[in-house]
Order: sequence, then structure tokens, then C-alpha cells
Amino acid sequence: MSQLSPKKYFAKLLLFGEYTVINGGQALAIPFQKYHGSWSKEPKSQDLSEFWDFLKHLDGAKEDLITKIQNEGIGFDSTIPTGYGCGSSGALTAAVYDQFFTHNQFDKLHLKEKLAEIESFFHGKSSGLDPLVSYLNKAILYSKGEIITLNQVPSTKNLFLIDSQKKRTTSHWVNIFHNKIETSQDFVNQLKVLNEYNAQAISAFILNDHNNLRECFKKISHWQRIHFVEMIPDAIKAIWDKGLQSGDYYIKLSGAGGGGFFLGWTDEGFLNNPQNNFIRLGI
Repeated sequence: MSQLSPKKYFAKLLLFGEYTVINGGQALAIPFQKYHGSWSKEPKSQDLSEFWDFLKHLDGAKEDLITKIQNEGIGFDSTIPTGYGCGSSGALTAAVYDQFFTHNQFDKLHLKEKLAEIESFFHGKSSGLDPLVSYLNKAILYSKGEIITLNQVPSTKNLFLIDSQKKRTTSHWVNIFHNKIETSQDFVNQLKVLNEYNAQAISAFILNDHNNLRECFKKISHWQRIHFVEMIPDAIKAIWDKGLQSGDYYIKLSGAGGGGFFLGWTDEGFLNNPQNNFIRLGI
């Protein structure tokens, strides 16, 4: 087997900025170390033959090494669920760039563009943000074309995930979002409000401002329940509404919505209740 690094490439979570980042807003994404992928001599089921051929034509690709790996049948084993908004293709993209490309002295924006080029194989178009989080293994704030890495991820002890038990296709929901922009000026105006809520939430999260983050989550949850109703599966709506009504917790999209994971905020005591079937993010 060729000498490949045993390094793990972690999943990612988009905490704030879904959709609004498309419209010039801020976004904050963090590594999610519950899931990861790594190179394997005996991959379980993934066929990367077309992907390998695609990579050989990109600038900076080590074509001879890619051919060697391809012939050896080496693949990428991953525990990252697909269709859940956790960056499964982003982790693979990060691993490919790390191992099979010449590393120029890119700044983070150019690195993001290179990773987007590689990941475009899977989505047709990529922001490059998912693989950048996986490659750097750091939280990333994307704001007005600037990439800021956070050396430490603030506390996530009040954050949790809900599994919708449903996969999603991001492009489908992004197309719905673009259609809403094109057909409704009121929706465009409302997005400005969500942009402000997201910016406030990101600031509160980075500063570990517990009280403000709670209020921001409440505002975002209420806004999305009204304006992103298409992106919320029926199985999640009742849970979402219960949180808004009780104030015990608040739920928002985690990425595109439509399925996969949904992100929540709650008081720590509520998370400690074993009857609540939530996935904790941190301590």
C-alpha cells in the first residue's frame, strides 16, 4: 500500500448563515468530530473511479500518484452520513487535496477556491467552505469575502442536534431559496432581518455570551419557522413548535434543511434529561 497519512478528516456543521451567506451575510462553520473519514486499503463500498479520472485533469494534481492509488484500489472510508449537511464530500475533498495535490502557498481564500474546484465534481458548484473546515480542522467565520479561522471553538455545551431520519439533496433546497428571492421582494426584505440575527448570533457565540445567544436562537427559530417552512420536514415541525411555545429549547436549520440534522439550543439542565432524545455537541 502506498504511504498515505492515517490522518482523520472530520465532518463539519454550519452553525449560522445558511442561505444568508449566499446573499452576502456571515457564516460560521465548525469541525464536527463525531464523524470522520480516512484513507483505507480496503474501502467498504465507495467507487471513486470517475472521481480519480476527474482529478487528473486539475492543475496541481499528482497524476502519477493518483494513478498508482487508483490501481491499488485505495479508497476513503467515512462515517460521515451523506445527505445530512455534515460535509461528507467536503471531508473527501480535503483528504484528496492534502494527499494528491501540490501545495502552493495559497492564502485561505485561494485555498477555498481550489477546494471548491475539486468538490465541484460532486455538486456542480461548491463554495469550498466545507472542505476548508475539514482541511484546516478549525472553526471558520466567513464574512464579506474574508475568511477568519478561530483557534478555539467556543463552548457548544448548549447546542444539540435532532436527526430528522431523512436524507436531503442540497441543490433542491437552494433552488427553492433562489426562486423565493426572484419572486418575492418581501422575502428579500425579510432576509435582511435574518442577516442581522445571524450576525448577532455569531458574535454572541464567539464571545460565549450565553444570554444573547439564547435570544438570537429564539429570533432565528421564529423567523425560519415562518419564512423557511418548506425546509422543515413535518416530523420536525411539532418538535420545533414545542420549543418555541415552551421556551425550553429553540431549533433552526443546520445547512440547507429539508432533512438531515437540525440544530438546537437549550439550557444545560434540559439536555441532561435522558428523556430528551437530542445529540449533544459538547460539554
